[in-house]
Amino acid sequence: MAFSVSSISEPRRPKNEDDIPVGYALPTLRARCAPVGHGIGAAGSRIIDELRRKYRVGRVLLCGGSMGGSAALTFAALHPRLFDGVASMNAVANYLECELLEENVQKAFGGTRAEIPNEYKMRSADFWPEKLAIPVGLTVGGKDPKSERGAATN
Repeated sequence: MAFSVSSISEPRRPKNEDDIPVGYALPTLRARCAPVGHGIGAAGSRIIDELRRKYRVGRVLLCGGSMGGSAALTFAALHPRLFDGVASMNAVANYLECELLEENVQKAFGGTRAEIPNEYKMRSADFWPEKLAIPVGLTVGGKDPKSERGAATN
């Protein structure tokens, strides 16, 4: 599994004192299973630390859709001090009770929910709202069959 940054924009300079410089980093996850597994946390933390140092990044917002939204919620819940906000669109927030993508989640987490329920719970943002003491934006819809809401309506 590889986790790296595929694209980085140079933060643009502020136009005036009220303007906020903005840049972005687009992570690339290369794996057969997308949920945040064991190796991604450390690699993601190193990438964010490097971006903060190299580009003098102040605030970091984490965004993702579908499985990327699930990974964003999980990563933010596991490493809340790294982020200033998270936006998650059509995500799975509770791996312990959701049976979507069962095989992929088992590979990423290292076992079934029956074998390692604490691992599933630890990676389920749904159980840890107090860890997300940052702005959180969520969307849910019925058209994404890989999200909890979409699976329930399809």
